[in-house]
Amino acid sequence: MNAGILVEVDSSIKAVIVEIDNQEYGKYIIEELDDEHLLVHKNVLEQLKERIQAVCRICTNLNIHEKADEVKEAETRKGCPEL
Repeated sequence: MNAGILVEVDSSIKAVIVEIDNQEYGKYIIEELDDEHLLVHKNVLEQLKERIQAVCRICTNLNIHEKADEVKEAETRKGCPEL
């Protein structure tokens, strides 16, 4: 069983992540929690960040390329076990 990690992102970057995940047949996302939180496979988090940066480089006119750096682990919450 792969470990999951809770990540917090801007809603625009979440849309990018969901699209990347769809293109990769569910390789990254375990569960979408809300507009800014996702549970992703821990072992592919760095690869996902690289994919976000690549997409954002293409979209420089949208001025979202810096958002990939905002992908961060959310603080562990009581009652929310790591998978």
